[in-house]
Amino acid sequence: MKTRKIVCLAAAFACVLALAGCGGGDKDSTSAAGNASGLKAGTYEATAPGMYDADVKVKVTIDDSGVITAVEIDSSTQTAGRGDVAAEKLQAAILEKQSAEVDVVTDATLTSNAIITAVTDCLNQAK
Repeated sequence: MKTRKIVCLAAAFACVLALAGCGGGDKDSTSAAGNASGLKAGTYEATAPGMYDADVKVKVTIDDSGVITAVEIDSSTQTAGRGDVAAEKLQAAILEKQSAEVDVVTDATLTSNAIITAVTDCLNQAK
């Protein structure tokens, strides 16, 4: 019984050591663009066709740290009551996630896809 406890403790200790070796590495590393996100500071603009092939205009601002600080969406060409709701929800989601990889808004799929496409274009410009 005592031998079994020692073996179990030794195995647990070995697992802890093995997992410690898989540690997270250097968390302060930065990309060639000078920040962890790899995005260059600036304001980028793009358009994409939404409902009725009418363009949705997007402007994305990125600070020196590579953080998306503003997303301006002009959805005035889209269906009233849907396009503006999609713009508000996606703006908040993109800022929260710091990414264009967000879910579309129900009942505003075409507008959502246009916004996501335009924001993705802006982020690609910033790379």
